[in-house]
Order: sequence, then structure tokens, then C-alpha cells
Amino acid sequence: VTVIQAANGIYSSGVATMTLTINKADPTFSFSDLTKTFGDPNFDLSTSSNSNGVITFTISNTSVARLNPITGGLLLHVDSRDPTSYPGSGNTVYDLSGNGNDASQAELSRQGIFNSDSNNINFDGTDDFVNLGDIDEMDQVERFTLSLWFKRTTDSSSDDSNHGVDNVLVAQSSASGNDNFEIGTQGSQIEIYIDSGTAATDQTVRADAGITNDVWYHLALVYGSELAVYLDGVKVNTWIQYNGRLESSGVSPLSVGIARPNSQRWGEFNGQMHRVQLFYNELS
Repeated sequence: VTVIQAANGIYSSGVATMTLTINKADPTFSFSDLTKTFGDPNFDLSTSSNSNGVITFTISNTSVARLNPITGGLLLHVDSRDPTSYPGSGNTVYDLSGNGNDASQAELSRQGIFNSDSNNINFDGTDDFVNLGDIDEMDQVERFTLSLWFKRTTDSSSDDSNHGVDNVLVAQSSASGNDNFEIGTQGSQIEIYIDSGTAATDQTVRADAGITNDVWYHLALVYGSELAVYLDGVKVNTWIQYNGRLESSGVSPLSVGIARPNSQRWGEFNGQMHRVQLFYNELS
């Protein structure tokens, strides 16, 4: 810090400097002990602090509990148009989120579903789907966002799921676990099944979105404080009765292009998709 004094009739001008040091303060945390029982659902860690610095968590004994590895909320990112997700050949499609939710050829329904010529995920409506396995973070998820691009080739209503969802885009369902999430289309409508734990919210809802065959659409489903669906960035509908943790999916896998991939294989999709992303957040 510099101080300057002007001259007057008695004194010359003068200059002096000093160093001002401001030390960082210690943050004040609110972070209390937790008691849980083995088998309890996943839970969120939270803390409050008078600092706005980025907060991260570590755990000393991962045999007791483990932290969710998700960074930035991105849980799954499969993109057939990105060569780091699918290089155009081989038996694996790679999850770009860094969470290891890859699908090997054994989990793809047949060779050629990832077509390097079209750079899309191709579904023939008969035996094509991607099985991404049981993703733990989605078992009793409280909030999530699904984002994908799709183009439906054929509108089928002959093989809907047991929840009445046709032409399935993404589902989390199985005969050995619980079905807690399905989304598809029928005619011009979007169909969504969500099981958030009550009779009133264990059903399929529909909203007209003007969908037609052979047109590319971007779809986003946002779940948390409510359920909302967007098409090409425009909100189609909101259902405020859907909120809170979903009923546990148990061992049900997350699948693309079909429901119950390990058993009944309902609602097979005929068309193309690319850039399927799943976020562990309620995005806006």
C-alpha cells in the first residue's frame, strides 16, 4: 500500500509504502455423523460452509461404504458418432462418462447394430437392443435427466411392454427385478412409465408431441421435483405428482431400444438413435 503526501510551505512531498497481508480464514463446516443400516437405499452427502470453494468427499474404508464416482452429474454417455465411444468396428461401445458403463458385444443383441456407415445405433424392431446392465446409481434414483436423439422408422403397437409403452427408447426393467422406468412413443405421443412408489404414480402417462416417422428428434426427460419431458428443447408436458425416489429396480438392467432385455423383450424399437446420455441430476 502506498501513501503519498503533497508538499506544503514547510514540508516536501513524501511517499511511504507498507505491505498488507490478509490470511485465508478457516471455513466453518456443518457436517454431522450419520447412522445407516445395511441394505438402506443410497443417500446423498451434504454439508454447509461459509466458504464457496468446491467441496469433494473421500472415504477411509470402502468396505463399509463407497462414494458415488459420478463427476459433474454425467452417469452415462454413449455416442455412436464419436469414435472414442464406438471406433467403427470391434465388440465394445464405450461409455464416455468415465463411469465404466460400457457394453460389450455379448451385451449387444447382434453384430452390426453399431453401423460405421450411418454413424447411428440401428434397431430393426426385431432383435436389436443395447443392454447396459444393472447401474447401481439408478436403482433408487431420486433425480435424473435422460437425453437422446432418435428417429423412428416404424410405429409399432403390437408388442408394447406390460406398462403399455411402445417403441421403447430406454427402460430399466426385468422379470427378476422391478420395472421402475420406461419411455417410448406411440403415434404422435410420448409414453412414460415411472414407478415412484404410490399407486397414483405407478402408471403410464402420455403426451402428444407431434412425433412422426423418419424425423430426427432430440428428447429430454427430467425427473426430480416433478416429471417433465422436452422435445427439441420445447417442454411437452409436466406431471407434478411424480417426484421423490423411484422404487428400487433391484437387478433390472438399463436398456436402449427395448424393455426387459433378458426375458420378454417387449416394445422393440425400429429406427435409429445416437448420443444417449444419462445425468444424475435434475437438469434445467
